[in-house]
Amino acid sequence: MGHIFLIGMPGSGKTTIGSALAKKMNLATIDLDYEIEKHEGVSISTIFKNKGEVYFRDLEAEVLREVIKLSVPHIISTGGGAPCFHDNLAKILDSGTSIYLSLKPETLYRRHGKKAQNRPLLTGLEGEALYEELLSKLKKRGPFYERAQIIIPCDGKNIPEITQEIYERLLKEQAKS
Repeated sequence: MGHIFLIGMPGSGKTTIGSALAKKMNLATIDLDYEIEKHEGVSISTIFKNKGEVYFRDLEAEVLREVIKLSVPHIISTGGGAPCFHDNLAKILDSGTSIYLSLKPETLYRRHGKKAQNRPLLTGLEGEALYEELLSKLKKRGPFYERAQIIIPCDGKNIPEITQEIYERLLKEQAKS
């Protein structure tokens, strides 16, 4: 078994579900954004503000490549844009099982509250502008996300339900191979 990658929009629960799944499967978890912050010694927001998105995406690809090299399988929560830049998605698909945590734009909007915080590409947006930006990003990123080996519709489900569904789907995938 290779790594298990959780992909999806910001606010889809990748980090939270990654932790729950790691406990259930007795695997270590890695949050790609946290690894990037550790690497740079500053927050993702600060990286975006001081060095820009191009620098961040290059760094994200570099850190992803390093994490993929780990010989022991991990649950890896990616940033929302990680699969959509460079050849990151190909690397993810070649290095384990990818799981798309799918949510409707309305659910994402509710999860972000009325104003996006700690999300560099959504900073300062609120209300209708926030909803429209989430919708736009989902349309652009959806084709990448939908190439995942497993797609989990998460609307209306809690963390234990989603975690159990992923676990059962992973068992089915393992049985096939």
